[in-house]
Amino acid sequence: MDFIDKVVATMEVVGKEVADKTKEVADNAKLNIQIKEAESDLKNCYEKIGKQYYSETKDTPYPEYLELFETIEKLESLIRKKKEELAAGK
Repeated sequence: MDFIDKVVATMEVVGKEVADKTKEVADNAKLNIQIKEAESDLKNCYEKIGKQYYSETKDTPYPEYLELFETIEKLESLIRKKKEELAAGK
């Protein structure tokens, strides 16, 4: 019986360790998801600020933003042209 008691005790310890590790992994996964969600929300806020700033100042940008503004205008024009091509092909 002593042998069986030791085996049972060992299995209980191992089972608890596995359960603890599983909980730790699950908790870390939840934290990582929360971090990714917060990072995504932050990125969206920055994007909204950028779009609003561009919209409000596109006619008179600061010189340090001029190149980016020109790139935005070129890309917007390209997108419009490609959409027109798609519409004409329908």
